Amino acid sequence: PLARAALPFRSAICGGTAAKMQIFVKTLTGKTITLEVDENGKISRLRRECPSDECGAGVFMASHFDRHYCGKCCLTYCFNKPEDK
Repeated sequence: PLARAALPFRSAICGGTAAKMQIFVKTLTGKTITLEVDENGKISRLRRECPSDECGAGVFMASHFDRHYCGKCCLTYCFNKPEDK
């Protein structure tokens, strides 16, 4: 059986004042998955999947400080422009 717990929190760090909710789901393999619930009750996963055809479904991208990176196909999405030196 899956164990489920919900935790309300306020995103004061991001400047938001509305209460949001996170759901932590423990899978049968022992991994804990974090889901976010918005104001309308829509649930979204916090991890990004790799859109490349080479990787296939279910390959997730690693979240770094300024980028998302796929270790299988080396696809990288950068959030900030590199500074010219």
